[in-house]
Amino acid sequence: MFSIRRVISDSTRSIRRFVSDRFGSFHRILPDRIRGSYVAKFGLVILTVLVVTAGVAGFFYVDISDRITEETQNEMQVTAEFEADDVGTQIENYEATVTMLASNERFVDGSPNEIQTGLTTEIMWMTGDVEALHYIDYESDTIEYSSEHSQVGDDVSEFGFSVHTRDRSDVTEYEYDEADFSSIDSTYTDTYEHDGETQIAFLSPISESDGTHAIMMIVSVEEMSSDFSDPIEGSHTEVIDGVDGDVMVSQESESLLSTYRGGDSEGVIERAENGSGTIEFDGTDEVAAYAPVSGTDWVLVTQAPQSNAYALVDNVANSLIALIAVAMAGFLVIGATIGRSTANALGDLADDATALSNGETDIEIEDSGRIDEVGQVRSSFDDIRAYLETATAQSDAIARQEFDDPALDEDVPGTLGASLQTMGSDLESYIDDVEAARAQAEQSSEDAASARREAEELAERLEQKATEFGRVMGIAADGDLTQRLDDDVDNEALAEIAAAF
Repeated sequence: MFSIRRVISDSTRSIRRFVSDRFGSFHRILPDRIRGSYVAKFGLVILTVLVVTAGVAGFFYVDISDRITEETQNEMQVTAEFEADDVGTQIENYEATVTMLASNERFVDGSPNEIQTGLTTEIMWMTGDVEALHYIDYESDTIEYSSEHSQVGDDVSEFGFSVHTRDRSDVTEYEYDEADFSSIDSTYTDTYEHDGETQIAFLSPISESDGTHAIMMIVSVEEMSSDFSDPIEGSHTEVIDGVDGDVMVSQESESLLSTYRGGDSEGVIERAENGSGTIEFDGTDEVAAYAPVSGTDWVLVTQAPQSNAYALVDNVANSLIALIAVAMAGFLVIGATIGRSTANALGDLADDATALSNGETDIEIEDSGRIDEVGQVRSSFDDIRAYLETATAQSDAIARQEFDDPALDEDVPGTLGASLQTMGSDLESYIDDVEAARAQAEQSSEDAASARREAEELAERLEQKATEFGRVMGIAADGDLTQRLDDDVDNEALAEIAAAF
């Protein structure tokens, strides 16, 4: 037997499947307050996606920032090692140059004029770092000849520098007046200040008969520091004496000859004894890479602001924040447009389904023009409404025995349509039979009274049944389709009508 409530129930289940397909089976564990609202579930999904997106972005940010930090520190360390090797090579080259000059015949056995001319000539071939060449008597500590004539006669001991001697990898530091130049090939000094200039000197004794003279080559610290590279904005490089922690070479002139970081080097010099590495100075927001200068007791340190060194980390963080912001904006737009419109459409459909289940077939289901699943469900509901409305009109016409009603000409598909058509035809035929029987009974009134009474009784019973059928059909026409006709009747046509109804 066809049931309107079953049709509506099936349509309602279709809507539920439509919602379930989009939210997944997890909705079963949600509170009823959320399960009962499409908007709440849609908002929960958006919030969940945003939280997951933020969590994934945070995970990648931590991973990427660690990798970038490590790569930056490695690059700084490689740069520091390269710069330290370069400084060590420069010192070796300067020592080799001054040793070669000390063995030049003009300085070993030359006349005073030849020595002076030799110094003047040799300085012309030197690089820009070399500022002067001196011929000194280290017994009297006096500059006897020089490429800088103004410094002839100066007392070298007043320069205030220490000298370093090397025995293979070991470096020993002496005060100038304590050094034994007769037992060394060459030596370099710590940075010192003379005539307002910061300099480093390289000395090598001359192999002469009396053994009291040496060639002294003066190198500009400022020129040496200009060779340092600055791979990171705001970075600067310094060379530190590993003995007393004083700055020997620096791109910042005010730091020269001062104690590195005021004596608070956080173990940089000690760390450099075991090789190169990196360290972060949290107090000044700096990161530093250090490396020992080969062949010396110096340490080269390159330091830069962490904000500049790790600038790429900030860029990644900003990109991830922008990504989350775009995702959030996109989901909010989706929620405000697609989510809200779908929620409103489903709410309207739910109201229509409730009205249909209450037998209200005169409702109007508005067409929003949507052709998606929601639009298809809305169209199906409208077809159901029209179907029920036509079926109701035909049932009402049959109940009123108005067989010429236009509603009966409309097509009602399915079992219900066939039943209504059979019911109408059978009832119309039955009425015709009743009228014919009544006419025949009237014409044969002269027949036996018993036959007339039987016919009248039959007609009365049939009329009562017809009236009862009409009453029941009227109730069904008013929307109560749970009514049934009594098929326990002694007339085959009425029995068929009752079964069909």
